[in-house]
Amino acid sequence: MRVGIIGLPQSGKTSYFSAVTGIPVELGSREARIGIVHVPDDRLAAIADLVGSAKRTPPELEFVDMIALDTDGGGQSEDFVKRIGNSDVCAVVVGGVAASPESVTTDLDRVITELTLADLITVENRLERIDKELERGRKELQAEHDKLLSLKEILDEGQALRCVPEAEPLVDQFRGLGLLSSRSMLAVINRPQSMAGEIDEAATAHAQAMGVPALCLDASLERDLLELDEEERPLFMEAEGLEELAAPRTIRACFELLDVVTFYTAGEKETRAIPVSAGTTAWEAAGKVHTDIQKGFQRAEVVGYDAFMAGGGWTGAKAAGKFRLEGRDYPIADGDVVHFRFTS
Repeated sequence: MRVGIIGLPQSGKTSYFSAVTGIPVELGSREARIGIVHVPDDRLAAIADLVGSAKRTPPELEFVDMIALDTDGGGQSEDFVKRIGNSDVCAVVVGGVAASPESVTTDLDRVITELTLADLITVENRLERIDKELERGRKELQAEHDKLLSLKEILDEGQALRCVPEAEPLVDQFRGLGLLSSRSMLAVINRPQSMAGEIDEAATAHAQAMGVPALCLDASLERDLLELDEEERPLFMEAEGLEELAAPRTIRACFELLDVVTFYTAGEKETRAIPVSAGTTAWEAAGKVHTDIQKGFQRAEVVGYDAFMAGGGWTGAKAAGKFRLEGRDYPIADGDVVHFRFTS
């Protein structure tokens, strides 16, 4: 799962990147950075301990800190579009050390407008190329041309594609274009901790009115907290009124935004926690483990987490009647412990 971090200059997006990944970064650097974060999972540890796994593999989130948005009206660079277009979540950092209620809401509007404009430019460029091909007699491109025109009409009205239900099938068809305004979006309201009472409520309400969940924090403070000794950190967090750090809050927000459930594979060699979208079938989940398992899929042996732990593992869960054999269309549920039967 990938989270692309974007923002205007001086928004604090790089401090936020450091706060969630723990990777120190020189501020002002003009290059994209990548950091991997392991998702904490108490159930993974409990299952691995129970079955005596030699290895435990948690889910990972990849964070990409992009260069600041261009706001000259010419759209975004090809690299920017590609990286963010491949992200599952677009984390939009707004605010900064000089944040105010007005600047935060204005900046969020500005970023969303820039993403929509970038999509409009992308679609127009594609239409221009297709128009030339149609003039050469390639009539088979007419259907694609008409669908792109439908996308253009939406974008001409300044609407983000993720907010228009009619755009969803079109976005799926043109996924290769990396349309930015179709991405799931999380607003990261970056403000000094001392301004929380003044900014958070209004900024969160504004984001939610735009269909965007919000996470409020002080990126610089969060970054500095990670540099403290783990024993000292809770005292400083308490003094600042913080109950949780940025990383777990971000992970939870992303999982909720994408409607993610986690299933587990358990064995002596390895126990894995694997996040998938709610509604993912057993056959699709098998492909997350290995493509060969998906190709040869026969059945999924499934036990819920609570039953697995209460029964002391596979054998006890079977004896208690908590074991199920499911077919390829079974929708994976959060907490399922799964063993896939397959032919090689």
